[in-house]
Amino acid sequence: MTPARAHSTRAMGWPGDQSAGRAGDPMVEPVALRHDAAMDAAVLRDRGRQAFGRGAWADAFRDLTAADAASPLAAADLERLSTAAQLLGHDTASADARTRAHSRYLEQGDPVGAARSAFFLAFAFFERPTHRAQAGGWLARARRLLDECGRDCPERGLVLSAAGFEAATSGRVPDALAAFREAEAVGQRFQDADLDLILAGAFRDKCPRSDNKRREGNES
Repeated sequence: MTPARAHSTRAMGWPGDQSAGRAGDPMVEPVALRHDAAMDAAVLRDRGRQAFGRGAWADAFRDLTAADAASPLAAADLERLSTAAQLLGHDTASADARTRAHSRYLEQGDPVGAARSAFFLAFAFFERPTHRAQAGGWLARARRLLDECGRDCPERGLVLSAAGFEAATSGRVPDALAAFREAEAVGQRFQDADLDLILAGAFRDKCPRSDNKRREGNES
């Protein structure tokens, strides 16, 4: 063994003989495997984030799922995984990832993040007629979290949009329109394009048609 090799092994606390560092060494292999697994998870996670950013949903779902299996994802990455899964039609995987994100945000003491996850769970369940009770439960949880923290944030507009959607699908058009108008006001206040254009605007478009049909029926 060279002096440099002997020094490096002693510095790491290993015996300075030729057996140190060999494959199969019980002192070395678990550490190396853990290090490789952590690096693999980080590479997969970063690839998944990049794929998500460019809208490559299948790649994002594959890489983030693999990264999560290697090392549990953080809340924001679980949200990305959930969104990719939902866009690919993997409803169960999407709900599982979003539920975990909700729990992770609560563990971190982030009620706004938890409320956002609860909103998207409610929104997903509203699309399934047999899951309306679950949707209502998640929406109520999101509203409670925001009320308790007292913070003015775009997530309040998300909750209002979900409430408007719930009202619209139940035939309560005036209530739906009122909720969507409030949601738009929140979006404008925070300059939140997703909330203002995608959520509030898209759902509101359903209501005037229903309202017009109702008025036409009353006039006939």
